[in-house]
Amino acid sequence: MRHTFFICSICVLLSGYGFAQEVVADGAKYFVGFTDKNNSPYSIEHPEAYLSDKALERRNRQHIQINTDDLPVNSFYIDSVLAKGVKLCERTKWLNGIVVYAQDTTVMDKVRQLPFVKTVEKNANIKKRVEETESVCDNFPSKLYTPAMGLQRKNDKTADPTIYNYGMAAAQVRMVNGDQLHRLGYCGNGMTIAVFDGGFYHIDRLDLFSHFWEEGRILSICDFTNKEQSVFEKSDHGACVLSIIGSNINGQLIGTAPKANFHLVVSEDERYEYPIEEDNWVCAAEYADSVGADIISSSLGYCTFHDAEEFPRSYNLMDGQHSRASIAATMAAQRGMIVVNSAGNSGRNKWHFIGAPADAKDILAVGAVDSLRKYASFSSAGPSADGRLKPDVTAMGYKTALIEAKGEYIGRANGTSFSAPVISGMTACLWQAFPEKTNYEIMNAIKQSCDRFHTPDSLYGNGIPDYFQAYNILCGKNKLDESQLHLYPNPCGDMLTVTTDIPTQFDSVRIYSMSGKLMLLHSVTDQPNHLNINLSTLPKGMYFVKIYSKDMVVTKKLIKL
Repeated sequence: MRHTFFICSICVLLSGYGFAQEVVADGAKYFVGFTDKNNSPYSIEHPEAYLSDKALERRNRQHIQINTDDLPVNSFYIDSVLAKGVKLCERTKWLNGIVVYAQDTTVMDKVRQLPFVKTVEKNANIKKRVEETESVCDNFPSKLYTPAMGLQRKNDKTADPTIYNYGMAAAQVRMVNGDQLHRLGYCGNGMTIAVFDGGFYHIDRLDLFSHFWEEGRILSICDFTNKEQSVFEKSDHGACVLSIIGSNINGQLIGTAPKANFHLVVSEDERYEYPIEEDNWVCAAEYADSVGADIISSSLGYCTFHDAEEFPRSYNLMDGQHSRASIAATMAAQRGMIVVNSAGNSGRNKWHFIGAPADAKDILAVGAVDSLRKYASFSSAGPSADGRLKPDVTAMGYKTALIEAKGEYIGRANGTSFSAPVISGMTACLWQAFPEKTNYEIMNAIKQSCDRFHTPDSLYGNGIPDYFQAYNILCGKNKLDESQLHLYPNPCGDMLTVTTDIPTQFDSVRIYSMSGKLMLLHSVTDQPNHLNINLSTLPKGMYFVKIYSKDMVVTKKLIKL
C-alpha cells in the first residue's frame, strides 16, 4: 500500500531545514564551531519560538531549564561564513556550529580567520554527488501529514490491558518481562520514539507496515544525508529496527511498544564512512528534541572510519567526551530524553570495544544475548575508555524476530542493532506507566531490575532488565528475592513443587520453552505458599518457569528429565 506525503521546510522551530540541491564536484565537508551566540534574536524566555509544545512539556514535567545551548545558531555568523564561498549543509545549536561544503578547500583558511570562529574541522572528503543545502524534513508535528486513506493520528495515553499472541517475537519480549507491562495496558500509548537509522525501505507501501500508517503512528520523517532519494528508497535496516519496536501484527510479530508513535530520521549515510555521520547524528538528536520525542532509538555506532585514514580513532577516545555524537547524546539526556543506542558488533574484531555514541554518559548502551540469555560473541565490549560500565544493559540480539528481506516477510537477524530497539520499546512502555518520573529515574529502575545488577561486567553490563521488576521498583514495592523461592526437585519428573520462604499471594505459574513459547499455564485458585504442578504433558528438556505473585514475577530455570 502506497501513501502520499506533504514535505515542507521547518522554518523557525527547527532552525531552517530546507530543500536540498546538488552539484557534482570534488571537495570536502567541514564542521565550523562558533565562539558564542551573542545578539541572537531568540531568547531563553521565549523558547516557544524554537521548540515545540511537546518539547517544552517534557522539560517542564522534569523541571529542566532552557539555557543558551538551546538557542539557534547566530544567523549573522552563518551568513558571514557562507559569504566566503562555502555551502551550508547542517547547523547544530547544541554544539554551536555548522557543517559546510567547500569545493575549493582554500576558502576554509578565510573562514578560520573570522573573529567568531572557534574551530574548523574537516569531517568528510567528497568525491561524488554532494548536497549543497540543508536537510529535508517533513512538516512540524503540529501540522502532520496524513496517510492517503485519511485516517487521523491517535494519541491515547489510557492503559488498555492487552493479551498478545507475540508470534515470533515471544522470546525477545518475554525475556525482559515485557508481556507483563503489556498485560497491565502499557504498550507505549502516547509515547514518542525517534528512530535514527540509514533508511526505511518501502515501509510506505509494504503490507507488513501498513498498520503503522492506518493507526497514524508515523509522525514525521527527516533526512540529514542523501536528499536525492526518499527515506523510503534507502536502506531497509531502519525498517527492521522499527518493526522490532512498533509492529502490531497479532499472532505474527508484536513489538515491544506496539502502540507508540514514531519520528523516522535518517542520519546514517551508507555511501561512505566519515565523521560527518556523527555530525548528522547530532542534528538528528536536536531534531528529536525539537519535535518533542521522549526516546531516541539509535542502532548506529562509530569507531573507525573505513573511508578516512586521515581521521584516526582509537579506543582511548571512547570516553563520551570526544565524539560530537556522544556529547550530543548526553545533552539529549540533559533535556529529558532517554537515548538507547546499540553497543556495536565488534566483539569478534580487532577493535572489540563499544563505539560512539554508545560511550556517552547518561544513556542506555545495549549489548546482545541469545535466547538462552548468553552473551552473543559479536556484541561489543566495555568499559568506556574512562572506566564507566558499558554496555549498560543487554537484550536479545541473536536471532531477533523482525520484518526483513526489504519488508517481504518476518524472519530473524543478529546484531546489537536489534537488541537496542527491544529496550527502546519497553522503556517507552515503562515510562508510559510513570509519566511523572524523570528520564534518570526510569533508567535507574531499568538498571536495578537487571539480572546482573549486583555483579556487572564488561560484556553484559548490568545484564538483562526485567521490566515488570522495574515497574514495581518505581511503584515502591519490594522485590521478591530469588533465593526465597524454590523449585524442587530440579531436575524434576512429572511433578514440580513451588514454595516460598515468605508469605505471598500466587497468581499463576507459566512455563516457557527456551525459545519463549508458552508451554503450560497453571492458574492458582487458592493462595498457599506451596504449589504442586503436574508436568506430565511437557516433553523432556530445559524450560523457563515464571512464578507470578500479586506484585512480582520471579524467573527460574527448570530441567525436566
